[in-house]
Amino acid sequence: MNLYKSIEIIKDFFTPRNKNVNLGAAEDIKILSKLADKAEYMRARNGVVYFYYVPSNEKDIDIAKFLMVRNGLKPHVHKSRYSYAPVMVLRILHSDIRKSPSRRLFVRSIKPKPHVDIQDYDSVIQAIRNQMREKFR
Repeated sequence: MNLYKSIEIIKDFFTPRNKNVNLGAAEDIKILSKLADKAEYMRARNGVVYFYYVPSNEKDIDIAKFLMVRNGLKPHVHKSRYSYAPVMVLRILHSDIRKSPSRRLFVRSIKPKPHVDIQDYDSVIQAIRNQMREKFR
């Protein structure tokens, strides 16, 4: 067993999934795609390249952040002036994404698709919120 595989096993041990929902990375991508208004790489005013994730509803930013952290990303909540009014977004350093092929694939797969069909969408979102409460007690 190589070092990368053992680190992934240890990481999965400390981030258990809810047994009722059994969401994987593919399901997380579907949910993030449904919640997204925009998801793209941009160069900030400071000259650094970031991946910007703009949720369609600012209330869902905590769900999006939880799903990204669960899949190995390090998003930061940021007030962006990308649009005409200040908007809360999640942004991730491009250099952090570049480090891992699984992170690159995960981020590359997030495309804003508000009409993605997810069975029992409301119950899945509620289960994710319950996981967040359990994790941060």
